[in-house]
Amino acid sequence: MDTAAMGYGVALVEDGRVLAQFEGTRSKSHGRHLMDAVREVLEQADCGPTDIQGVAVTAGPGSFTGLRIGIASAKGLASALDIPVYGVSTLQALAHSVGPWDMAIQAAIDARKGQVYAARFRLGAKGLNRETPESAMDPEQWIEEITEDSLFVGDGSALYSEIVKSRLGNKAVFAPEFLNRINIITVANIARDAFEQGRAGTAGDLKATYVRKSDAKLPKAPLPV
Repeated sequence: MDTAAMGYGVALVEDGRVLAQFEGTRSKSHGRHLMDAVREVLEQADCGPTDIQGVAVTAGPGSFTGLRIGIASAKGLASALDIPVYGVSTLQALAHSVGPWDMAIQAAIDARKGQVYAARFRLGAKGLNRETPESAMDPEQWIEEITEDSLFVGDGSALYSEIVKSRLGNKAVFAPEFLNRINIITVANIARDAFEQGRAGTAGDLKATYVRKSDAKLPKAPLPV
């Protein structure tokens, strides 16, 4: 399940094969629609809840409200069915979706309030590795720390592409626009590897990666004198 951005998605996957999937747009009744989508993909695949052997969910960074809904839903399913659950990094999912690449991958999500959630990834001998912490920062600070040829992916990269180009010029390569949105099948594939390697946990282990404090707790700009 993915609820980290403006929309949401649910997919049912078995042995790398997509049995059913559903994507929708977010609304005030996001949580109810998400569970309706879970029921729908199960019906499409002619499966029941007890056929589910593991749950994967995007754990952030991303929309605070979306993450809360996704994490709560994943915890509820995993707990009720007594199955493992795994939280997938949204930035990892974006970096993973571009496939094999021989340069640094800069994944960035629009964090609102003039910031991006960002991290650098690189393909190594054992797969994709995250080289920097997942952080929330101003676009200028983010770009200032990048000095090498890089592939940029994510809606944060697209939003601040002019700043990227002005600072890095030909060193910056941008992923196709359709890759800037989290792919629910990529989330499933990342989670499958985690399940096979025994890295999934229980409902009690699952936590959201907010990176920064909730918007309600962010410092407010001073009032004009």
